[in-house]
Amino acid sequence: MMMVRRSGFSSRFLFSFCAVALVALVVVASVAALLFRHQLPDIPDLLPTLCTNTSAAKDADSRELFTNRLPVNDADSRCLNPYAQRGFVWHPEVPADFDPTNDADTPWAINTTWVPFYSGLLDEPYAEIWNDDESPTDPTAAGHRTFPDDQPPQEMFDTAPYPWVRDFARHHALVRKAGLIDRFGNRTARSFEERVLSAAESDELDELESRLAWIKHTRMLLLSDSVDRFEAHFLCERFDQRMKSSATSHTISICHIPYWNFTISHWAITSTFTTLPPWWWLPTMGMVSIEDRWRKIYMPARSLTIGMNGQTPDLVAFQTGLWDHKAFILGHAANQNLAEPDYGRDMNWRELRFYMQRVRRVVGILRETFGDTVPLLYRVTSPRKDEAENVGMHSLVRAARFVCRETDVETMEFGSLVQGFVEFYRDGLHVANGPLSVMWSNMMFWYLYRVKGGVEVKGQLLQPPTGQSALDVTENWDMCHQVYMRDQK
Repeated sequence: MMMVRRSGFSSRFLFSFCAVALVALVVVASVAALLFRHQLPDIPDLLPTLCTNTSAAKDADSRELFTNRLPVNDADSRCLNPYAQRGFVWHPEVPADFDPTNDADTPWAINTTWVPFYSGLLDEPYAEIWNDDESPTDPTAAGHRTFPDDQPPQEMFDTAPYPWVRDFARHHALVRKAGLIDRFGNRTARSFEERVLSAAESDELDELESRLAWIKHTRMLLLSDSVDRFEAHFLCERFDQRMKSSATSHTISICHIPYWNFTISHWAITSTFTTLPPWWWLPTMGMVSIEDRWRKIYMPARSLTIGMNGQTPDLVAFQTGLWDHKAFILGHAANQNLAEPDYGRDMNWRELRFYMQRVRRVVGILRETFGDTVPLLYRVTSPRKDEAENVGMHSLVRAARFVCRETDVETMEFGSLVQGFVEFYRDGLHVANGPLSVMWSNMMFWYLYRVKGGVEVKGQLLQPPTGQSALDVTENWDMCHQVYMRDQK
């Protein structure tokens, strides 16, 4: 019998055909889903755009395809933290006689601002930077391009965070001129209706009074080191007030603005160490551990921090790092019998693990005291002036960021934004009164405005705090909290 070998062609063909059909079906289904879910342009309209040449890509419609402008929901569009965006610090020209060590008033710095880079910036055809043929317009010298120190386009300032410090400073100047407060910032017997101002100044004061009224009866607590105490002191002086400190140093300082009934309490945190070791550089301090200081020093002053809701401060900002860094460095030097402490040393694993656990304990103490829903903010530690001494500091900041992510605490980026501005330090640790102190205050006001129910997006005040809503700080904070925490992760 003759054996006939069956060919495998037909079966292979059938298999290949089915595979191709299945792939085609998946592609069609995917495109259909995108058409409905993401409003993808029709296929015939999309293909020519994707295949465009360089000159055609300059068209506005085609540029839109290559930006990172993503569709956002209502929560995302309301929850845009300008200080969490990439950007740069812009400050006015520094006077030749500026001395950062004397803490003098710096009115020239009041327009300092953080300028965020928002999506679409790369696609904006700024005429002062690029010609129509996409060549730079910068002048040249001897055939080489120069970059003049011009200020950014006005539209970038228009989307910068709202300049709260400038408004408060102008309002303060007007109420002083009107005789409504004395030279110490305290209210006089003169009523608002009896003010002595020109018609234009009177109208301006009315506008500022209305815009800034949200700050009335606000209470903010800073649990941090002397960097924040200095910054609060500089802000206080803008209202002709001074920080009042307790007799025991490194404990409690308070700034109260009578006109607004606005109070900033500063409670000093002197590292997260649990005991006072023999090598401590301030042996007269007595108490170091946050638990002891909390129970014996801070709890008796708790009532001064409570806002209008009767339960919590309107905002709590905490920060620890500089004290811990110094303690780890000096402790290592003492334990290793080093002649000099090595500030260029990085933190080791044991130090980082201890620090993370203790930062978590600080978060726990704050929530045990004020409740789990208190608006809580970690202020990124500002680096030391000498960058060579900051390697360990940066490790501690990264560790603290991790703890905040794990414990659902938002991050205020002040320490990272001021990095490198050594000309604005008053000493090796503290930020001077000047451009960076203005930015610190503007950042704090931004968070306070939010916690009182205000909505600011790209420099525009879209929703002012009003009535009862200004008292529910937890609900106001929670409105954007998950969006910001998502961005931190």
